[in-house]
Order: sequence, then structure tokens, then C-alpha cells
Amino acid sequence: MSNILFQKVPTNEKGNILLDLEQISLIHNCIKNIIPKDYTLITSPMEIQKLDGDFKFVMIGCKIYTYNELMETIEKASMYDGLSK
Repeated sequence: MSNILFQKVPTNEKGNILLDLEQISLIHNCIKNIIPKDYTLITSPMEIQKLDGDFKFVMIGCKIYTYNELMETIEKASMYDGLSK
């Protein structure tokens, strides 16, 4: 099982993202390059909450993911935008 590290993209009080995609990608990739290989980095403007101590459930926005669902979503997203893993 991989460790998951969350990074929140800065937003204003209305929830609008304060950085452009290029800036977000740069920050994501810089951090990804310095963390251990057994970590998965998720960069998102959404609030992310750990729902239990064993990290079996994670809430992102209004959706609750199990670890396996989250990892499957990350794998699919990484094929399209490069902002995960």
C-alpha cells in the first residue's frame, strides 16, 4: 500500500483557484520529485479529509473514496493530466 500525500491548491474565499495550471503542475512536480517513491501525491483545490485512523476512507469534496477507489481514480487521472502520482 502506497502512502498518500495531499497538497491543497490555494483558493480565494469564493473557492476560485489562485494559480494557473502551469503553476500548479510545476509545484506538484517539484514536490513529487523530492518525496519518497512509495508516496502518491494528490494536488487538488478541494478540501480533503481523512475519515479514519487507518486511512481506509478519504473524503474529497463531497465524495467518499476507499483507498482502492482513490488509487484507481489516481491511475486513471494520471493518464490524462499528469497531476497525480
